[in-house]
Amino acid sequence: PWQTPATMNHTWAWHPHDFNWKSSETLIRLLAGNAAFGGNYLLNIGPRADGTIPSPSIRRLREIGAWLEAHGESIYGASPLDAVPAPEWGYLTGRVEGDGQIVYAHVLDWQDGVLTLPEQLGRIAKGMVLETGEPVATGEDGRSFSKPSGGVHPAVAVIRLSMVGKHA
Repeated sequence: PWQTPATMNHTWAWHPHDFNWKSSETLIRLLAGNAAFGGNYLLNIGPRADGTIPSPSIRRLREIGAWLEAHGESIYGASPLDAVPAPEWGYLTGRVEGDGQIVYAHVLDWQDGVLTLPEQLGRIAKGMVLETGEPVATGEDGRSFSKPSGGVHPAVAVIRLSMVGKHA
């Protein structure tokens, strides 16, 4: 229902003196946020007059592409969880799989290392780091999970959570 048009630096077209490039981390976070809220992310690259793409744009596109290679399941074909409030630590997307629901927790801030899902989602049956498959410890409350010891993507870590119970 909405779209976010954005640029990789400050200007919409090529400008030889615009060195204000957004980081790949910022661009990936914008992508995850748009997916979580059901928006389209229109990212302008501002090619030069001869059609070539500036090196900083190429580097950022490759880094976004690498993130999507590992985490695309949480974006492509995933839906926003409309009836669920966004947690303060990140974004959520989801999909129905068989009789259950998969929730993708896009973590921007690990806070104290233990994060809690909104109660509307039911209980966590199993969790793993989407990029590596490393298991994620879940709390006895069925709603919390811990930062894995093996490390996570620095821009946006994605935790794949198989849920039981309620469906959003």
